[in-house]
Amino acid sequence: MPPGIPRILAALLLASLAAAGDFSLEDAVALALANNPRVSIESLNAAAADEAVTAARSAFFPNFTIAASAAGANGSTRDPRLAAGGLNNPVILNRIAVGGIVNQLVTDLGRTSNLVDGARLRARSALESGRASRGQIVLAVHRAYFAALRAGELYLAAERAVDERLRALDRLPAGSLESRFAAMAATEARLALVSAGTDRQASRADLALVLGLREPGDWTLADPPGATEAPPGSATAIADALRSRPETAALRLERDAAARLAAADRKLSLPTVNALVNSGVAPIHDDRMAQTYSAAGLVVTIPIFNGRAFDSRRRDSELRVRMADQQLRELENAIAREVSVSNDALTAAWERLRLAARMHAEAAETVRMAKGNPGALATARANELRAETIAISARYDYLLQKSNAAFQAGRLK
Repeated sequence: MPPGIPRILAALLLASLAAAGDFSLEDAVALALANNPRVSIESLNAAAADEAVTAARSAFFPNFTIAASAAGANGSTRDPRLAAGGLNNPVILNRIAVGGIVNQLVTDLGRTSNLVDGARLRARSALESGRASRGQIVLAVHRAYFAALRAGELYLAAERAVDERLRALDRLPAGSLESRFAAMAATEARLALVSAGTDRQASRADLALVLGLREPGDWTLADPPGATEAPPGSATAIADALRSRPETAALRLERDAAARLAAADRKLSLPTVNALVNSGVAPIHDDRMAQTYSAAGLVVTIPIFNGRAFDSRRRDSELRVRMADQQLRELENAIAREVSVSNDALTAAWERLRLAARMHAEAAETVRMAKGNPGALATARANELRAETIAISARYDYLLQKSNAAFQAGRLK
């Protein structure tokens, strides 16, 4: 995709969101994937990997070059020769010539094929790495979106707490001890409101950062569906994650690419056969030369001794394959651990959500029962507000843990 296309898509998406007013989680994910710089970086990395495949495959095609030369010999002799500086004494003839040279690989016994296969595997690995980055961006959007929603609801709850404290203060006689306590409670509620407002602004700024924006918009965040069912079991979650996570796929492809390179390096000491064709014309030449020339032949290159450089390269490639195997094993162990921990956290978040909902319901029932008793009613309403705050935090913590568990299992895309 051309580099300017994501910015155009992001601009169109922003315009449509501004017109719509509401900003859903799906809108946030779409905007982040269109506008976040990391997506462009991964796209450029994949494009560069594709170019490496083209470069490796070019060895299979003819190499055509044009050469021109001009030489002048000492005119004092009829047959000038070089007498020093080399093992041979070639004749130098006056000439100006131009010609073409075609060099075609006939066979290197599979070395280039392995290099091309390795480049293809690295290109596929780059695509999987891009998928992994997309998943991480989606998870980051979920986290920032839920944090912004939670901060917004906690801010509204803090506003309700301030209103309730002020109403309780108005119901008490001025100057009484109870009114003093109520005034302190109202001040405390105002302090909590200031902190909640700061958290709300910070969370919206964090969301803008994930979306690739410099400042948050005037969004109305749409609330996602509530949690209505228990989290699924985790019996096959680890196996699903090892099969679905793009990180493991990328590392497997890198390991296979390293194996291809090792196979290519094992063929360095084998013969290479090239076909050469050389043809041209010499419009100005010595009378002992023809005006046109052409030749063809096969060149066989057989490495004999190079200070064990080929052996060293082969061992280096084989060691890198073994290292990639261990890195893959380490990653799989880490993923298994992350999946297990995220599922445990999701189960705990579900239990906290249930308990918080029960606490909120019990607090609401206490308020109903305390009507007619001003002192008990004030305490009951304060408990209800605290229970509401706990329920809000528990709800969005569960949604966040649910997204995290989906990401760890490779299902968040």
